[in-house]
Amino acid sequence: MMTCRLQMIAAGQTAIPRSCPECGLGPCTRGINADFKYAVITSKSIHHEGDERSSTNPGNGYPAYTEEVTTLLEFDSEESLKHWIKGQPAYKTFRAIKYLPLKIATEIVVSVE
Repeated sequence: MMTCRLQMIAAGQTAIPRSCPECGLGPCTRGINADFKYAVITSKSIHHEGDERSSTNPGNGYPAYTEEVTTLLEFDSEESLKHWIKGQPAYKTFRAIKYLPLKIATEIVVSVE
């Protein structure tokens, strides 16, 4: 039975524990090299003004609305992520993540009877 979390991820298993039973939350003790990526998720609101008809004649024209935009900024290394974070103002909110990209494969099966 496989217990190493990184081996489970590489094998494509879906029921993976949050921390490795062998390594805990630290680096892999087996020396398995996971190709981790780093990113920041940011969001901002963009307000769009409505046209004149919607304000003077309700129900007509295009009303004002606010659009929420979420952006993913990817980084090549942990150092470049830290550099970006240090350059941000204190009031800016974002989520920094460390992730393993999924490897997706498509299989086509043709059966002739």
